[in-house]
Amino acid sequence: MGGGIVFILLLVWGVFQVGWIAVGWTLTIVWGLINLSVAGYVALWGLFHPRAVLKANQTITIWAIWVAVLVALAVPGFLESSLAQRGNAAPSTSLLLISALSAFMFTLISALASGYIGASFGALFSSHTATADDNEASSGVTLWWMVQIIGLLITNYFGAYLLRFVPFLILFSTPVICWWLCRRLRAWLSRSGQPLQTSLNQWTRRLTLRRTRGQKTVTYDFRGAALGLTAGIIALLISTSNVFIPLQSWTLLWLIQFRNAPLLSGADALNLRVFQTTKNTAEERFVRLVFDDSTQRQMLTESSESKIQAQTIQQLKQWGVSLVVLPLPMIEPQRAISRFEPGVDNASAKRALEDLPLLANGARKAGNVILAIRRVEDMISDEDASNRAKIEEVIRKASGQLGASVHAVGSADFTGYHSAQLPTMLIPGAKASRVPCAPWFLMSVEKEGTVKPLQADRLPELAQDLPQIEEGHVLVDFQGTRAGHAFLQIPYNAVLNKEKVFRGSSPNLSPNFSISVADSGATVKDQAQNTNPANPLWEPPATFFKDKIVFLDSMDKRPVETPLGVMTHAELLTHAAATVWDQSYVGRVNPWWRIALILTLCILVGHVCRGLTPLSAAWRVATLAFVMLLSSIAAFLFFRLWLGPVVPIVGMIGASALVTQLTFSLEKTERARNRALLQRFVAPQIVEELLDDPYHQLGLGGRRQSVCVLFADVRNFTPFASTHSPEEVVEAVNSYLGAMTEALHAHGGLLDKYLGDGLMALFRLGENPEEDLQRAVKAAIAMQQAALKESIHLQEQGKDALGVGIGLHAGEAVVGLVGNKDQFNYTALGQTVILSQRLQSLASAGEIALSETVYQAVAGQYPVFAEEETELKGLSEPIRTYRLRVSDLESL
Repeated sequence: MGGGIVFILLLVWGVFQVGWIAVGWTLTIVWGLINLSVAGYVALWGLFHPRAVLKANQTITIWAIWVAVLVALAVPGFLESSLAQRGNAAPSTSLLLISALSAFMFTLISALASGYIGASFGALFSSHTATADDNEASSGVTLWWMVQIIGLLITNYFGAYLLRFVPFLILFSTPVICWWLCRRLRAWLSRSGQPLQTSLNQWTRRLTLRRTRGQKTVTYDFRGAALGLTAGIIALLISTSNVFIPLQSWTLLWLIQFRNAPLLSGADALNLRVFQTTKNTAEERFVRLVFDDSTQRQMLTESSESKIQAQTIQQLKQWGVSLVVLPLPMIEPQRAISRFEPGVDNASAKRALEDLPLLANGARKAGNVILAIRRVEDMISDEDASNRAKIEEVIRKASGQLGASVHAVGSADFTGYHSAQLPTMLIPGAKASRVPCAPWFLMSVEKEGTVKPLQADRLPELAQDLPQIEEGHVLVDFQGTRAGHAFLQIPYNAVLNKEKVFRGSSPNLSPNFSISVADSGATVKDQAQNTNPANPLWEPPATFFKDKIVFLDSMDKRPVETPLGVMTHAELLTHAAATVWDQSYVGRVNPWWRIALILTLCILVGHVCRGLTPLSAAWRVATLAFVMLLSSIAAFLFFRLWLGPVVPIVGMIGASALVTQLTFSLEKTERARNRALLQRFVAPQIVEELLDDPYHQLGLGGRRQSVCVLFADVRNFTPFASTHSPEEVVEAVNSYLGAMTEALHAHGGLLDKYLGDGLMALFRLGENPEEDLQRAVKAAIAMQQAALKESIHLQEQGKDALGVGIGLHAGEAVVGLVGNKDQFNYTALGQTVILSQRLQSLASAGEIALSETVYQAVAGQYPVFAEEETELKGLSEPIRTYRLRVSDLESL
């Protein structure tokens, strides 16, 4: 008590002297050393008790493999997500595979060693320390990993709200927590006096309810549902990490490609987007200007990008263009993409910077230009990394100069939804670290029908109702079937030369195909011949560009990975604007509905897979997974709703594995215990029947069956008991009964019960009763021969010999359980049993008495020394009996 008070006082003094952070990190280091010491002690104990620890080898291996698999899945997702956050970089398949394999091997080795420590905990604190069984050592492994997983989940969920040193305190606490839990578990097991497996079995039985309705017992087994619910919760918790990110992003990527892919070869416009109700009006309103060879050569040699863009904006303004989206010119050198596509050199970049005032003046006069600015770090090439600070300053000044002259400024930044191939737009708002994306301005300006700048306080309101693929991110919904084929593309040369535009209004031409007169090679005379108003293939630029929204190209040709293929950043910006314009947002289902769906499916799988083998449960899980996948596809096609089938399917698979394995293990343990108990009272063949249907077969009562009943009794037992000690009597009786029982089982007889110095047995009569009766007679002969050998053995020891009399009769009897609910016996009742017992009383030592029914099955096979009409007690009429003598059968 005093030590605790001193520790608290020292802690308070340390906080006031050096602060929480310093004290926290000091405690973290001390706490880590304590836990390291505990883990080292337990591991050292395990080295000196390998037999107790290695009993959990299977559990250690299973946990290690599962942990290694989860880490191997998480590492590629973390790598891809990190690269997507940094820009448009996407890891190759080779890199993902190498990272996954490396993570798997390293984690597997580490997890095996970690599981060994957990097994040492379980064995050290077991109730039988010296000879710990595998259940207790395995329980230590499970406890060890569960503590670590819970710690990781806590830090993952609440790490952002805790002081920096607190997550480390939690992660370092596994050894001490396991030490405390194992001690508590050992104390609880000592009080209960039962092994852990038995306690778990008793706990799971509470989830099984039985209700009796008349003669039937109805069982409600909730164990599978409970385990399915557990698997669903585990899947949801794991989904908060990066484990499922690769599968989630790949599935969403496949859905976009599946929806946009052409259904017929060569028919780009025919795809599954026809199932969506939203009309793609952006394809008719948006136009992309792309650099042709002549214009690009002019910019790189004598002119500049700023000058060309200024001339283009002025010309478009004259034609009544509604909006122009302008990317920032390339004012810093860019590396060449390939030898066929040269980049911007120092001279052309310098000219673009010098002509920037000309571009700013042209944008100010036009009044309808939106400047799309990207992150500075994305605009600097790798070769210019050494001059980063200088180049950043130049770009910022240029952005400010243009931003003061344009109608609106927006960020053209994109970040990936855990993958560079799934670009998303950042939602603007007070908490956003960057300015809003250009498409937000685009939609708001056009919807209001004015070109006045928007107020910043309206941006959060605009973003609140947008469906989000993830909090703060709106997924770009791509149009078209492949890159470069979604919107009308006009070369700069056609605009600067004021050429007519080939619109392609003919039904036989693609609506996304547009060229200028110069590109087509047509003459002025040809143009005049193709200006028929009924089929306006060639359209004047003033008519064509009126009220259009034009997206200017950029000299930044670095490729961007998208679901439709590789495209430029300018084209990606056009698709983003089309997503906002057509309001074709891809949203996610409400998180609470998603959680409810996952848990419901897991509970359903757990219930239907209860008591099944993994193979039998596999097709049920496969059916539900297929339905889930179809539902996800339908929701995406018709409602643009992303259900995310990965976590539900993984949860269902986990529920199936957990239910089939655990319930199979529990039922196997319970069946083995019941078998061991029933075999002490019932024949082995009957035990299996009772265990197959315990709730019906183990009820009091019986059913009518055709059986052959055998009674055997030791003769001259009373004189023998009077002349020998009780120990000798018991030894002799056990020898006779044991030998006869072995002979009985060898011929398929069912031991009903021992009757003092005798026994009762049954032979079931099946489809061929004659063969079954012959088997019963052979069993009786074998029993007499076994008894004869025991008699000879006793005589050789100088002891008195005993004889056995046997009676056999066949007929119908009621077979079942007789007694009360607390104590019962499996037996047969009826006239057949009584006759068999009476026949046994007629047989002398070494004889077998057969009824007429039994003898007819073996007539002529064995010599009968007596055939007579006999009156039996309790019967009104005499019956014919046949008797065989073992001595007469020795020669056969």
